[in-house]
Amino acid sequence: MPQIFYKFRVLMIGIVFGFYAILGLHDSSLSEYPQIYKHWNNGNLSLAISQLEVIAKKRANDDNISELLKKVVFQKRKLDQWITKANDLEKQKKYKEAKRVLRFVREINPNF
Repeated sequence: MPQIFYKFRVLMIGIVFGFYAILGLHDSSLSEYPQIYKHWNNGNLSLAISQLEVIAKKRANDDNISELLKKVVFQKRKLDQWITKANDLEKQKKYKEAKRVLRFVREINPNF
């Protein structure tokens, strides 16, 4: 049983580092848009995405903003999947596992 939790934890840590390394959202590209960055850090991911979509429409030929939007949407989708996983675990009365998943989500975005 402890070996399963170890593998699960290693997987979660790998995903966290993967998000930060591959997507590079927090201190690079997103910081170029202070208001959007603020919404993202406050956990208002949908609002941040909406504002990025508006900017992307205005700059239709800007590949950088399009890529940033794709990355942000991808990360939100993954966070939503982890929340769904936690809800499913809670329905199965696996409260410890659900807490671990929620802790993992909070490590990625503390206010989500």
